[in-house]
Amino acid sequence: MEKMVKKIKEIQMPKEMQERILKNCKKQMEENRMSRTQENKKPMFQRPLVVAASVALCVCVVGVTALAASEKLQGFFKDVKRWDGAVTGTTYENATEEIKVEVAVEGEIIEVSVEAQDPTKAPYGFFDILEIGAYEIVDDQGNAIDVSVEPAPWDAGEATIEILAESLPSGSYTLIISEFVGSAKADQPLPIRGNWACEFEK
Repeated sequence: MEKMVKKIKEIQMPKEMQERILKNCKKQMEENRMSRTQENKKPMFQRPLVVAASVALCVCVVGVTALAASEKLQGFFKDVKRWDGAVTGTTYENATEEIKVEVAVEGEIIEVSVEAQDPTKAPYGFFDILEIGAYEIVDDQGNAIDVSVEPAPWDAGEATIEILAESLPSGSYTLIISEFVGSAKADQPLPIRGNWACEFEK
C-alpha cells in the first residue's frame, strides 16, 4: 500500500485530485490495520479477502488517475457549496481543451470567436447566451488594460463576443480568459472555467 501511495505522488495530476486520492488510500490503509487487529481473533482464511479488496480499490484508482494524466483531462461539473455544505450552484471545470478561442481585430472592435469542439456534449447544447466571465487584456509590458465586453448569442456551439477596444492604443496585446458564462432563460448561469490566451495586434 505504501508503494502505491508513492506511485500516486509521482503521477502528474491536479493537486486537489492527488490529495483526494491519497486521503482515500490512507483512510483505506488505516481501516486495513484496524481490520487486521480484529481479524486476529477470526479464522486466518478470512484475512486475505479484506486485503485483496483494498488492494483492488487502490489499483483501480491508480489506473484511472494514470489514464487521466496521460490523456487530455475532460471537463466536469462541480458543485458550489456554502460554508455549511449546502449546494448553492454548479460550475463546469477544466474546459480548456473543449473550447476553441480565436481573436480578430476589426477597427475598434476585438472579435472573440468561441467554438465548442463538440457542441452536442453537455453543457454546450443547453444555453443560448455566452459571455466572458473572467478575463484580462495585457500589453507587451504586462500591464492590464480596462475594456468592456458584450455578451453574445450562442448558436450551434458557436458565438462571437465583441470587446470594445477604443481605449487601446496601437500595439501588441494578449487576451487571457479564465471563465466563460453560459446562460439560458430558465436556468441559472453556468460558469465554464479553463485557461485560454490569444495574442493580437491593434
